[in-house]
Amino acid sequence: MTRRIALAVCCLLLPSLLVSVAPAASAATSPPEGLTTAGASTSAIPTLSWDRVPEATDYTVQVSATSTFTSVLWSATTVNLHAVPTRQLPSGALWFRVRANAPAGASDWS
Repeated sequence: MTRRIALAVCCLLLPSLLVSVAPAASAATSPPEGLTTAGASTSAIPTLSWDRVPEATDYTVQVSATSTFTSVLWSATTVNLHAVPTRQLPSGALWFRVRANAPAGASDWS
């Protein structure tokens, strides 16, 4: 797993000039791992779960009928480590992905 680390602001002090260099903007959080579904084989409304990301304040979850997510069937933002779609999903193969949202920005999608 690759983690991005936010760099501290650095300063360079010249005789009469103070230059502040801020780090490049990047997501400070890792994408959630451990994605699982429960009830998908018996219900069109599965429970979607993932592992906690320490820096996350909430999570955005999406469900799509395509692996490219060109058309999202359902999306939600939650503080929980699971989500249950609020409507019945179509039968067939479905994909879901999650990203962690934090004060420093959102992670990549899982």
